[in-house]
Amino acid sequence: MDVQGRRLGETIEQAGEDWKSLHLLCRRLTRSPAPECPLFDKTGTLRFAAKDRVKILAEHLEEQFTPHTPSDTPEAAPHHVQVERLVEEFLMAPVPPLPELEDGPCHCHTESRQGPRLATSQRPITLLSHIAKLFERIALRRLLRHLTPRQEQFGFRSGHSTTLQLARVLHHMAAEHNRVVVPSVFLDIEGVRPSVAPGLVFKLLNTQIPPALVRTVASFLEGRSFFVAVEDATSDPRPIHAGVPQGSCLSPCLYGVYTDDIPTLAVNYRTGRRTSYSRYTLTTVRTSHHPVGLTWLRPKSRWLNKWRVAVNVTKTAALLTGQQRTMPPKLRLRGQDVEWQTKVRYLGVQIDRSMRMAAQVEQVIHQAEPREHAAPSASIAPAAQGQTPYKGYIRSRLTYAAPAWYALCSTSQRKRIQAQQSIALRMIVGAGRYVLNDVIARDLCIETVKEFIQRIARRMLTSLIRAHMDSSGTSHRRTRGRRAADRSSEKSPKRLPPNSEAEPARARRLIGFP
Repeated sequence: MDVQGRRLGETIEQAGEDWKSLHLLCRRLTRSPAPECPLFDKTGTLRFAAKDRVKILAEHLEEQFTPHTPSDTPEAAPHHVQVERLVEEFLMAPVPPLPELEDGPCHCHTESRQGPRLATSQRPITLLSHIAKLFERIALRRLLRHLTPRQEQFGFRSGHSTTLQLARVLHHMAAEHNRVVVPSVFLDIEGVRPSVAPGLVFKLLNTQIPPALVRTVASFLEGRSFFVAVEDATSDPRPIHAGVPQGSCLSPCLYGVYTDDIPTLAVNYRTGRRTSYSRYTLTTVRTSHHPVGLTWLRPKSRWLNKWRVAVNVTKTAALLTGQQRTMPPKLRLRGQDVEWQTKVRYLGVQIDRSMRMAAQVEQVIHQAEPREHAAPSASIAPAAQGQTPYKGYIRSRLTYAAPAWYALCSTSQRKRIQAQQSIALRMIVGAGRYVLNDVIARDLCIETVKEFIQRIARRMLTSLIRAHMDSSGTSHRRTRGRRAADRSSEKSPKRLPPNSEAEPARARRLIGFP
């Protein structure tokens, strides 16, 4: 490492301050081959050869594409036998087979959170053929004609973004914060898409989807295999026993069908529980005047055991907000304790016990600090000189999911966010201390943080109403300039006034707010 560091230092020392020398240095560094990263095998030995790394990754992915061990509880065991029997009888019917699709290689890139030398930190990227992608899009269009997901599902749906999911959860927690105890549990599902067991075909049969289309989807999921490619080495093909295809447009839809019957608000409304979930995480919020019992998560645990869904209890977090002076006993899930946390990270947002979003403000301010590489180029016009780095790098981090949590911040926290914007603009343009912040923002045509958040929140609510209008089949006026086929099948939504007083109230009702 010392020799490599010395060579890198000598290379940098040879570069001058002119643009041509820096350009040649950048080309020399970027065109150099990437360093090889060894992997640990099951015995803890580092393997450097490409063949050994391919074998390690293939074994790890094969474990990921294997169904979870079924539960041996008296309730789940007969259910698993019945599901397997019904699915096997359905698949035994003779049908003309589909043409086999080519297996796609799994290229992996490193995820640096757990260390680049572990196989678990490698994320596969599947390269599918164009025929497979075309087939998936056609099958998805056929499936969506017969599926009506519940309103509690968020993610990969029009009008159900993750920002709306955050707004819904934070609203339920903040509405009862000063009156009752509000415990919240954030479940972490292990291997979201690979964990889909053969019960998916069983659930597709219980929907309004035609059996022929179910058989088509089942034949697409069966008999799949994969192989890993690292540099010039490739592994032997290995079977995929469970899961939906990685990187497929069908994956979010099929996973939504698989988790559509999870216990939610419609089942537990009388008991005071409110449950909503996105494609990746499950959130349970309960409002109660009574202490939290150890049996609260029992319905969720039964459903998880019944459908062979694994939960990472170590990453599952519980948060207790509201009027609670003494901490209740720990919750238990699958025989393990769920720790009560002072703050949790949910969909990239820090939620603390006080519901003042102080931890989230600290996070966005730290992430939005101006970096050296955000400095503007001298060839850009003065007005765009400050807009480009601010809008492209700083503002996206400073206002991430802000329509969901900005209203909960105190006045001092909002001033800190606005001050961070002023600091960033002043540093980007290099203004002196005698220049006012308002003058810098006015010359760069940059609105305040509050005005920007209000604008994107209004746009989010407007798109929510339009998506609801499109899904409900409301007739709207046709627009000009569309093709004849689009005119007969699609209709444009009615334009809504941006400052309508009824618009926020209507949007709040659509996403479940009172």
